[in-house]
Amino acid sequence: MAEGGFIPHVDHRAPGEVSWDNYCYYIWEKCHMLGWPEERIRAFPAFEHWRP
Repeated sequence: MAEGGFIPHVDHRAPGEVSWDNYCYYIWEKCHMLGWPEERIRAFPAFEHWRP
C-alpha cells in the first residue's frame, strides 16, 4: 500500500452466503496487512472467541 497499492474492502454488504468465519478471516488478514498489531485486532469484540 505504501507503494501505491490498494486497500481491499467490501463496497456494499457482504453477500449472505459469506460465512461469519470467512468474514472474520478477511477482516483479520486486512488488519494485518494494514500493519495493526495482533493485540489491537484481538481487542475487537468480534474476535473475542474467533481465532485464525
